[in-house]
Amino acid sequence: MMSLRNELRATPRDVDALFPGNPQPLIAEHVSDMLQSQLTNAFEAALCEGMLPTDALAVMLSWMSSEMMRIQVDGPANP
Repeated sequence: MMSLRNELRATPRDVDALFPGNPQPLIAEHVSDMLQSQLTNAFEAALCEGMLPTDALAVMLSWMSSEMMRIQVDGPANP
């Protein structure tokens, strides 16, 4: 049987070389546009698969409600 070893052989410099330069920070408006685009695409895909528009919106609202509870929107801020 072949044994597997979990060793890190890369140096921090090796890892940095994989990601040259600093990526541009995402601007809040850009991120918001990306999210809206993804939601619109998913909504349209659901309609193409035969889901009723009201059912698709209900699923989105249910998900949003669950996420709001998960992050405790009305509660104390979590870091």
